[in-house]
Amino acid sequence: GTFAVMAAAATELGVAGIKSYTVVDGKPTFVVCLFSLGDGTLDAVIEADKLGQLRTGAASGVAAKHLARAGAQTVGVIGCGWQAESQLAAIRAAVPTIERAVVWCRTPERLARFCEANGAQPAEGAHEAAACDIVVTATTSKDPVVRGDWLRDGALVCAIGANDPRCRELDTQVIVRASFVC
Repeated sequence: GTFAVMAAAATELGVAGIKSYTVVDGKPTFVVCLFSLGDGTLDAVIEADKLGQLRTGAASGVAAKHLARAGAQTVGVIGCGWQAESQLAAIRAAVPTIERAVVWCRTPERLARFCEANGAQPAEGAHEAAACDIVVTATTSKDPVVRGDWLRDGALVCAIGANDPRCRELDTQVIVRASFVC
């Protein structure tokens, strides 16, 4: 398994926090501890699986609201795991012009369940999901799942899954074509 620790402080809120998580047999478990910057006491311990899912989705929603092309109508999602659900919901909430969601993942049964539960259409392949106005990658793939030549000019790409140095969701051409990387 793996163990990760991340720390941050929000001085304007008067708190510092630490997020830690384990991944054992492919299952992550998260916890967040918040400390008072005023007196150093522990203010909260939060089981954070759902919190992390919502926060990650919200970050993509904010990005889509401010960085997607005006009038964006399509969103493509590659990956059908637990993070993909909040990604799609947050982007739809942030970009009211979205009319169509196209999703692809490797497992046909998971794809069908995800699409039915989230009002999305199954894609023929990753290339179809990547041809949308907004593209989300929510995978742990070791190899790129999006190629730069699949993207529309001006597409927003939210690559949220590859948070491990051994993972890579985007090929080099995606980065070469990017006008802004955040």
